[in-house]
Amino acid sequence: MKPDARVPVVELARGEELAALMRSAPVQELIAGHVDVIELVVVKSYVGNAICRRGGVRVVRMNVALDAGDSEFVLVLCHEVAHHIAGVRRRHDETWRRACAELLQRAGRLGLLSDEEVAQGVDTVLHGAASIFRGWDGPGTGREWLSSEVLDRDRERLREQGIELGSLVTFRYRNRWWQGEVVQVNRKTVSVGEPGKGVALLRVPFSRIVRAKPPE
Repeated sequence: MKPDARVPVVELARGEELAALMRSAPVQELIAGHVDVIELVVVKSYVGNAICRRGGVRVVRMNVALDAGDSEFVLVLCHEVAHHIAGVRRRHDETWRRACAELLQRAGRLGLLSDEEVAQGVDTVLHGAASIFRGWDGPGTGREWLSSEVLDRDRERLREQGIELGSLVTFRYRNRWWQGEVVQVNRKTVSVGEPGKGVALLRVPFSRIVRAKPPE
């Protein structure tokens, strides 16, 4: 009897759709040889996490509480798997960036990401300050924030609040309130991520931010 080569998916928190994605043949092919177990959890502190346990067991934890589509979860997965390929202590150095870019390209070949998603992800990983990037999406986003008058007003409001790199911002996304750390201030948006990680996950229009707290 041959040993089971599949990477087990352990549901520490129930997430049927995400579990099905992680167990799918393309995802299993993507992570084979790089990860020993996938754990589904509900946490507030991260969207994904790469852990090396005693005995060298390589674990990737995925947050089922993240309100995201399959492609976004694949982007997060590539991010975390790249940490195991590069070494979990290397952070987001050039070795990690190359590993993540290769995973994103492979995910595209496996049909997990569109050509556009691969191109955007690879460009961000190799050339941006962010490691994984999810653009602003979802219904009801509107484009009124592109108005120069509104844009100037919101930019000035945030400047008065002292927004800068490292600021904690509160914003509404997909009918929920979120708090993130500013990784980059753009011309019309800010790129935000999980506090303390320096990894951009969302590009948030100025108009969506209701409060900005400068870093202490």
